[in-house]
Amino acid sequence: MEKRGKLSLAEEACKNEKIFQKIIACQAFAAAKCIYTYVSFQQEVSTRKLISHAWSVGKAVAVPRVEGRNMEFYYIKRREDLEPGCKNILEPKNHCKAAQEEKVLVILPGLAFDKTGHRIGYGGGYYDRYLAGRTDVYKLGIAFDFQIYDQLPAEAFDCPADQVISNEEEFLWDRKH
Repeated sequence: MEKRGKLSLAEEACKNEKIFQKIIACQAFAAAKCIYTYVSFQQEVSTRKLISHAWSVGKAVAVPRVEGRNMEFYYIKRREDLEPGCKNILEPKNHCKAAQEEKVLVILPGLAFDKTGHRIGYGGGYYDRYLAGRTDVYKLGIAFDFQIYDQLPAEAFDCPADQVISNEEEFLWDRKH
């Protein structure tokens, strides 16, 4: 997190733009009718342009809302559908409908990813619980180049990404969906 906080606005914008361009060029994004994505917070890789672009090309967008120890995704149709929620992160308002997509693209946040798809999240385990046992999702991790490591510790319950994109590198695994 320290390195993210030291990025200049110009550096951050450049890295975010490279990641955005790679996401919209990837096959998983092209094939998705709906994307499940986090709403970026503080110095995370920005998802704001991605959300707007998805809407502009006719894709549905769903974002998470924390409910106790769990997390569920809800459709949003405009920025006004969001309000501060858990840890002051923007979440869908109560009027938003629960997303129930099959074969969906999930954009994963993380503090760090490794070159085998494992990630370190923010300690709540929300994504791992949500993804546990789901074979109908394609998990795409996005991170800045300095958040990519050769190897991270992994637990049996961790759900590795199918693909990780940074501003400098891409990693793709065939996890047999």
